[in-house]
Amino acid sequence: METLDILDRVVDVIDCSVNATAPPLTPIQKGDTELIVSTEWRCAGNHLPGDYLAIHDNAKLEKHKVRCIQTVSADNIYLITLCDPVASDFNAPEVMIQKLHHNRLVQNIVVGNPDHLSGYPSITVELLNVSREPLTLTDWLETYPFVIGVWVDATHYDEAYRCMIRLATLVKNGLTNARLGSNLFLQETDIASFDDAVDGDHLLKSATVNYSVKMLRRRRRNDIEDSCFEWWFNESPEAAIYLRELMSNGI
Repeated sequence: METLDILDRVVDVIDCSVNATAPPLTPIQKGDTELIVSTEWRCAGNHLPGDYLAIHDNAKLEKHKVRCIQTVSADNIYLITLCDPVASDFNAPEVMIQKLHHNRLVQNIVVGNPDHLSGYPSITVELLNVSREPLTLTDWLETYPFVIGVWVDATHYDEAYRCMIRLATLVKNGLTNARLGSNLFLQETDIASFDDAVDGDHLLKSATVNYSVKMLRRRRRNDIEDSCFEWWFNESPEAAIYLRELMSNGI
């Protein structure tokens, strides 16, 4: 797993945790109280009883409270039961189901640390310098430190504060439970701070989540042989060439 793969995986885990976005398998009709989603959209399983979700397309949006969610293994579906019936028909192919956080949809999940965000709430994912620690001749440990920012418009301060804490907690829990690869050695997650911020005319509440992944790496045999050859060549070119000939002959 390369650096960009790890970055993309972290973004996917955050998206799955805070948005749980999925398309319904069947058209949603006025009066429906059940939504059917394929289990291939595994993130849809993150819609928990008591959560609020939005049903939306390009034209309209409805907000509903989740009564319960069931996995129907025989049909490979999630059955999401709502507390109240849907008020409109949703037949367009753009229809999506998405988590709501204090009546707000997450607008962006952005890689990096931009000076300005186009909407709120938003989440930024910044990868800092990767470090490497040798363990043996063949193994080393790579550490990937991330700083995740949660940004919420604080026009309605109390609601914004609650939304910020909820999103930061979902990010933390999602990353804590994530499995990024078979060579994952250790991961650490903590909510580092809650702060006030300003973006132009926007007053913001922000939270910082620190996350680090340690991956165990192993060098290939050819890489080890090349390193040995380089060392011997610096010490004695003739001996190095002789050793390389022996190795190529399987000796």
